[in-house]
Amino acid sequence: LRMEEFKVFQEDTGRIDLSGAVMSASSTLGSGNAHVAITSDCCFHSANEYEAWWQIDLGSPRNIDKVEITNRESIQNNVWERINPFSVKVDGSTCAQDQNLGNGETKIISCIAVGQTIRVQLQDKTSCLHFHTFNVFEEAIGVATVAAFGFPGRLVDHYPVGCFDEIFDRDF
Repeated sequence: LRMEEFKVFQEDTGRIDLSGAVMSASSTLGSGNAHVAITSDCCFHSANEYEAWWQIDLGSPRNIDKVEITNRESIQNNVWERINPFSVKVDGSTCAQDQNLGNGETKIISCIAVGQTIRVQLQDKTSCLHFHTFNVFEEAIGVATVAAFGFPGRLVDHYPVGCFDEIFDRDF
């Protein structure tokens, strides 16, 4: 088989361990800690303020691929709507805006950027920023899988990213 056409599939992205990260917020209410958004303790909650925000400093620049936010679940007074709408910023640059979450909904938001600080911020409103949990995923770099057309699901080989020019004329 001589491969003349190919597809490149990026390996699965990985969740970043946030246990050593530093969290901060425009304000806190209730628990008084910004770190509860990365634990199962439940729910970050800011005070009622204009464009309230919560952020996490990863300690060094990372290749961000996506973030995952889970909204609080509530049956009273629609307090789950407090987060809507919100934006996500990496090092001050907006990577996602006009985001909305339903009651108890978990949403994965594409946020492709290189950066150290990720911020979730209310958009143009005065309210409490209130959500259940937050995760961030890093883009997988360094390995790609090359699969020949016509052989679905069959892996042909693994190559470091950037080495594809060496395999264009390779016989398999």
